[in-house]
Amino acid sequence: MKVKFISLLLVLLSLVCNVEGTKTIEAQGKLIAKVGHAQVNVRDYPSTRAGKVIAVLTLNTEVEILGREELLDNGDIWVYVRQSSLTLEGWILGRLLIYPDDKEVLDINVPVLLADTPTPTSPLITSGFVIAEKQDDRGYARYGLYLREMPSLDAPILERLQSEYVQVYGRLEQPAYEVEQSNHYYWVYVSVIGSDLRGWVYDEGLRYPVGFDRTALPILPAVTDPNSFIPSLEAVTSLLGTTNKHADLRYYPSFSYGKVFLELETGTPVTVLGRSFLGYWLWIEVNGQRGWITRGSILVTGDIYRLPIMSPRHWSIGY
Repeated sequence: MKVKFISLLLVLLSLVCNVEGTKTIEAQGKLIAKVGHAQVNVRDYPSTRAGKVIAVLTLNTEVEILGREELLDNGDIWVYVRQSSLTLEGWILGRLLIYPDDKEVLDINVPVLLADTPTPTSPLITSGFVIAEKQDDRGYARYGLYLREMPSLDAPILERLQSEYVQVYGRLEQPAYEVEQSNHYYWVYVSVIGSDLRGWVYDEGLRYPVGFDRTALPILPAVTDPNSFIPSLEAVTSLLGTTNKHADLRYYPSFSYGKVFLELETGTPVTVLGRSFLGYWLWIEVNGQRGWITRGSILVTGDIYRLPIMSPRHWSIGY
């Protein structure tokens, strides 16, 4: 009897240690893992570059494993988790968690999921005019980082340009500075996205969408308020296009991180609903499905620069 009592006591102690220790546990048929590092990011997409951080979990926080990614991202596998107390779901790098019985991520029995990103429901920027981006302050932009009352270096400065994006309404007829015969910089009249500020800026410090010709900007007079001379240009909500080669439709505007979910044959008609900032990627609808496709894969009827910008810039992603 004494031996049986000691054996039972040892079993109970073992169970307590297993629950209180750092190993993961199985609870009510769910696969529960624990965070194995001091801080771990939860992302809305399985990528350290393309995925936005939506929460940070601390050491030993328990999460339920709902599935894992099929493909590897730089040698790592992402897992999709739920954290009930935070009402949270998202992606975590698999190697940052501790699994039952010290298993590896490939050994856990969970569904393989196809990573998807939320469908853009509204554009980030809608404009009939071209949107340009302020480049980094690296010294080479001699005149382009200050918003001025007039197109002159002697004109009063309204503000140092801090916002990332400006709406460009037009330019002076003559370039202010010539680097090469084919490369001119102009004074352009802009408004700062997200504010009421308007003024002149030297466009050496601006980045236009790929393929945009700055000489196509409307010509404006060199006055403090040229608004009465700005032509009326309405934003375009959609354009028609046709694939000019076999093309892939992706969940995200990136070759590295955007997974292909549909292949399109040459000559497939599509509706173009938006674009990435620099216009390398277009947001399209085809046969009731929406996704991203490279601009070079479609012949588009109309001006794509007047389409809504649907994707933010994520480092080299979403251009």
